[in-house]
Amino acid sequence: MPDASYVKIQTNFMYLLENIDPECLCRRLFSESVLDSDDMERIYKMKDCRGRKYATDFLLVILQYRGDVYDIFIECLKECGYDSVVDRLEMGGGDSTGLLNEVNNARNTLDELQGNYGNTKKELAKLKEKTLSIKQKIQLLQESNIEIACKCEATNTDLAEEKTKHEVTCRELKNTKTDLAEEKAKHEVTRKELIGLKNTSRW
Repeated sequence: MPDASYVKIQTNFMYLLENIDPECLCRRLFSESVLDSDDMERIYKMKDCRGRKYATDFLLVILQYRGDVYDIFIECLKECGYDSVVDRLEMGGGDSTGLLNEVNNARNTLDELQGNYGNTKKELAKLKEKTLSIKQKIQLLQESNIEIACKCEATNTDLAEEKTKHEVTCRELKNTKTDLAEEKAKHEVTRKELIGLKNTSRW
């Protein structure tokens, strides 16, 4: 904003802080593309964290960096019902004593906040990337666990089948042993009978 226009805001700075609620004004300035969504978010957070006056202070300082928007600012004030504020600004009232220092301090605060906000956005982007990477790793682990579970289930099935086959083989061996024992017993009886016949024939 040109200095000639912004000086009207500077000389009425305290009055504006006392008499403006930034929410309506923010919405109107946003609709006129003076503010962007990041500005809106920061101003609303400022109001929630530190109060209406701090948010208004922050808004007024931002306007200085938005080019020749004084006329748009005045129209937005009118649309929000701040006619008395518009009259004071347009009539050139106000006291500039000490206000330049306040504005300079506000500028420094804004620069610091913007720097912190930029760093926070970068850190947030890094955290999002890390979170995405972790989610992808978790997904891969889950898929690997599913694959392992399927293999385990297949192995258990194979083991169960082998166990069944082994049990059948054991039963067959047992039956074979029984049959062999019976055959052996029959053979022994037959052998004894033959021996008996031989002995009888000698006599």
